[in-house]
Amino acid sequence: MPEEKLESVAALISSYPEVTHNYLRAGTPNLWFTIIAESKEAIQKIIGEIEEKSAQGPVRELPAKKMFKVKVDLKVGE
Repeated sequence: MPEEKLESVAALISSYPEVTHNYLRAGTPNLWFTIIAESKEAIQKIIGEIEEKSAQGPVRELPAKKMFKVKVDLKVGE
């Protein structure tokens, strides 16, 4: 993605509550983000909207092969 578009496209991507991470990075791709939604169809809808609104071409999809859940239970005040 052209450097001059990074800030505006990153802001667009971050505007979706389903986006859990959004990073600028060196190299290609230079913008990387993750989406968690209730279905693959919902993810496809968000990706389509991002592609249309950003006008920067197709989003490269790298779907998770395996989900990992980490639970942290902090006891505060004990």
